[in-house]
Amino acid sequence: MDRLDAEALPEHVASLSSREKTVRLAAFSSILAGEPASIPSLVSQTALDPEDVAGALAGLVARGMVVLAPSGEVVGSAGLSLTPTPHRLRIRDRSLYTWCAEDAVGIPAALGIDAEIASACFRCGEPIRIELQNGRLAR
Repeated sequence: MDRLDAEALPEHVASLSSREKTVRLAAFSSILAGEPASIPSLVSQTALDPEDVAGALAGLVARGMVVLAPSGEVVGSAGLSLTPTPHRLRIRDRSLYTWCAEDAVGIPAALGIDAEIASACFRCGEPIRIELQNGRLAR
C-alpha cells in the first residue's frame, strides 16, 4: 500500500498516532491474509514493544477502528473483518467480510486486486454481486 500524506486521509485516520496507524495497518494486513492479529504477531510485524501495541489497540478500539475477539485478537480493522457480516468479500480464494457495502467495493478497489463481492441493497434487501479485476469493475 502506498504511503498517503496526512491531508489526503480522512480526519479520523489523520488524527491517529503513528503507532496507531502502524498497528492498524499491520492488523489489516493480517486479516487480509485470513488471520487474526494477536499482540505477539503485531509486535513481530511492527517492531513495537508489547505495551505500545496494547496501548495503540486500546486507542483504536475506543475509536471503533478495530474489533477484538473475546480472545483479544484483532478480527476487524479498517473495514475488513474475519467475523461474518452481510457484506462478504472473496479475495485470493478466502472469504472475508467488510463492515459495510462501501468497504466491500472500496477495499479491493484501493488495493487494485481481484475480488468477488456479495452484499445486499440497503433499501430493498435484493442481493448484489460484483466482480472486480485489478480493483476495477469486471461484472
